[in-house]
Amino acid sequence: GMRGNIAAMIRLISSGVLPRLPKLTNRLSLVGVDDVVSALLLAATLDSPADPSALMAKLAIRVTLTDGCTYEINAIEKSIYDAVERSPSHWRLPVVLLFAASAMAELLEKLRIFRSGIGLRTYRNLTRDNLFDNHSAKAELGFEPSTTFFAQIDKLVRRSE
Repeated sequence: GMRGNIAAMIRLISSGVLPRLPKLTNRLSLVGVDDVVSALLLAATLDSPADPSALMAKLAIRVTLTDGCTYEINAIEKSIYDAVERSPSHWRLPVVLLFAASAMAELLEKLRIFRSGIGLRTYRNLTRDNLFDNHSAKAELGFEPSTTFFAQIDKLVRRSE
């Protein structure tokens, strides 16, 4: 099934376990699996240059993939609440409690007491910018994203059930 922080967030919100996140201002980029596959196919079908040194440069191509949108974690959280048809609490978890809960979850996982997949890495992902652009993928591969997170949220929620 679907794994990762967003999948965990969907599961925890739909089960009513996740308290509402604090007001966070960080921004992040996302890309869908179908768009990753599309970019890989574009890279695999690029014309091979006749010059061997140009071929080596082609093989070493690096691009960043995104769906071209900038997301805020609170907007993602709201879209998940809407998609699972739950009303968010008016109370928000304070940032310091989010950190403490993330640290405790990581400790419990390391002690093999409780397995949640949540830890300090999750905290960092929720509270720090993780923003990229896909200009290199567009220029090098002709990549154009086909969808966005918000367009796919209902499908993601169904997959996580």
